[in-house]
Amino acid sequence: MIASTVKVLELRANTAYVLIDSIENLGPRLVSDENLKQALRGLFHLVGRTGRNDRGVMHIQCCFPSELWPLLKEYSANPIKDFSRKLALQWKGHDLLAAGDARVQQFLQTQFSEADLPEGATVETFLPRKVTNRLGREEAPHPLHPSAHSTATSASTLR
Repeated sequence: MIASTVKVLELRANTAYVLIDSIENLGPRLVSDENLKQALRGLFHLVGRTGRNDRGVMHIQCCFPSELWPLLKEYSANPIKDFSRKLALQWKGHDLLAAGDARVQQFLQTQFSEADLPEGATVETFLPRKVTNRLGREEAPHPLHPSAHSTATSASTLR
């Protein structure tokens, strides 16, 4: 099946990108299941090999949180080759909030009528104005929240 897919992609001068995501959802099995470890070893080898494919019509990439990198790297028989195309994505807080806002908007639109929603509702609409941090201080739930700008704190106050 892969050979025929590659042939079609070549004939059409197209490229396919296959992202294997949600490896972290395997949970505790990532540590305890030897068969799963062997399967991941094979998967990483395949991904590394297709990443070095000069034909370039099919690119396969595994996606997992960076916290799993030390563990998953150990499953590879040859990390230098298997992860030669490793790419680390780092998200900024406002990027995550924008993605979360889009998901919340979609959920709200499917679950509620427009009459039930406040006009212009965003994620911030549903967050508390203040939260208490581990030091017992009140702060805005995130730096871009409107309440973060309403009570500016000077650097000298924090000392």
